[in-house]
Amino acid sequence: MSKESIRPMKSGAIRKLVITGMLAAVTIVLGLTPLGLIPIGPLNLTILHLPVVLGAMLEGPIVGTVLGLAMGGASLYKAFTTPTVLSPLFLNPLVSIVPRMMIGPVAWLAYTGLKRLVRGRNNNAQEGQTKSTLRSIASAAPAAVGAFVGTMTNTVLVMGSIHLLYADEFAQMLGQPISMAATLIWGMALANFLPEAIAAAVILTPTERALSHVVNRQMRKRKK
Repeated sequence: MSKESIRPMKSGAIRKLVITGMLAAVTIVLGLTPLGLIPIGPLNLTILHLPVVLGAMLEGPIVGTVLGLAMGGASLYKAFTTPTVLSPLFLNPLVSIVPRMMIGPVAWLAYTGLKRLVRGRNNNAQEGQTKSTLRSIASAAPAAVGAFVGTMTNTVLVMGSIHLLYADEFAQMLGQPISMAATLIWGMALANFLPEAIAAAVILTPTERALSHVVNRQMRKRKK
């Protein structure tokens, strides 16, 4: 293998490490401070998972998994240090860590799958046949869908783990009858999921487009 071919590999690995480190730091700061929550009326919308989704879209599922681990670790640490009513449930890594490690890979699958689909349709379109519209969709839709799916993964897996492991305890912690456990868990999940998913799509779509442009431009320069 020539030095010319090794150099881009090294630069790509360094880029991954830098992006992973930066986004992991952002994730930890959001997880350990109130910055990770956006209060809207009676709800606290989390943006803690956004660096995880962004890292997966930019650098792939492995980076997304590492960032999810950082997110879960921050959640576990906060459950120990600043406990709330529901914090005992998050002392279990099956609730606080494992579901978060799946956010990046699932978001990446949705992002890359839609990106390939739209790119294929764009390439097959005839000249002058709404090509500008297709290009616009290709650049925006995958990131929005990835953000939406990543948010859904976080909500469904965390609340699903609570339902499977701690349904009765969840209801008792909220002072409600055990028979209401499923309604409480999934009612809370739905109430938070929709605004969180919309916020994630609005924030991450322009962010992903801007950072992807920078990364792609740097990669083209290195190839020259």
